[in-house]
Amino acid sequence: MRMNNKRGSFSLIGILLAVLIVGWMAMSVLKNYYKPSQGDAQTQKALEGTGLKTTTYKSALDSAKDQLGGVSQQLNEQGKGIEQAGQ
Repeated sequence: MRMNNKRGSFSLIGILLAVLIVGWMAMSVLKNYYKPSQGDAQTQKALEGTGLKTTTYKSALDSAKDQLGGVSQQLNEQGKGIEQAGQ
């Protein structure tokens, strides 16, 4: 009697295909992340008026984080002022 000892395993082609797909997806995401944003002219002017940098998606996210950090700091200072006034 012969026993079939087939183990389930990944084939080399399957692994290479998975790596290729993941690499292609990462490349397309990073390409879109660093390319210049493409809003219409009115939107670009409105965002620039708020102080957000809109040259790329990365710069827009970074400038938004900076502005939110400043707002958070102002709120903390106001809260401390209210606590001191209440004492």
